[in-house]
Amino acid sequence: MKHLFLWIKMFIYYPSFLLSLLHVRKDDIELNQYTAKIISTILLRLVKVKAEMTHKNHIPLEDGHVFIARYSNDYEAALVLAQIPVDISFVFGLKTRLPYMKAWFKRIQSMFVDLASYSFVLHDDHLNQIQKSAKNLFVFINDKESKINDSFYHYCQAHQKTIIPVVFDQSKDIMIKGNTHKVIIDVRLPLHHEEYRDYSIDELKQELQTRMA
Repeated sequence: MKHLFLWIKMFIYYPSFLLSLLHVRKDDIELNQYTAKIISTILLRLVKVKAEMTHKNHIPLEDGHVFIARYSNDYEAALVLAQIPVDISFVFGLKTRLPYMKAWFKRIQSMFVDLASYSFVLHDDHLNQIQKSAKNLFVFINDKESKINDSFYHYCQAHQKTIIPVVFDQSKDIMIKGNTHKVIIDVRLPLHHEEYRDYSIDELKQELQTRMA
């Protein structure tokens, strides 16, 4: 039922979403970031979802970091975009659904790849170029379908990235709860390169799993 009500509302709002794309230049990265966050905030209000991002102080003030999360709901990326206090671009799996927002995620230089086979190492120049303009990278992994290969961890080690795990709480039933529903986006303790530089890939994966538990 909530899907139906949102679909009806979007007859009014979605043309404005599309029209806004025409009024923002593709190469104006900062304005695209700002507008995409506004659009995601409007969408979440229509869905009747409130979000709180806890432990924002775990996000370093400087840029160039990699966030990682496992998601279970199509609206969680919009929740992140609306709440995160930094500019960001996303790496999604090929089959990721982003209701009403896919065009805006593309505008902030997000990529859709096969996470099981995509090589972060072979494409590191492209990823680094994205981070120069989008400032930070958020890797979004489907909790049930997508697996990320070890090149992600090699990339982080090679470029000395701080890895920031993010965990969602109470988000699976966003489209089930009829009234306003609150979701917690918990920014877990960052894993700095100084901590994991001597780790094996398996040890690095285990540490991230522990912090995301």
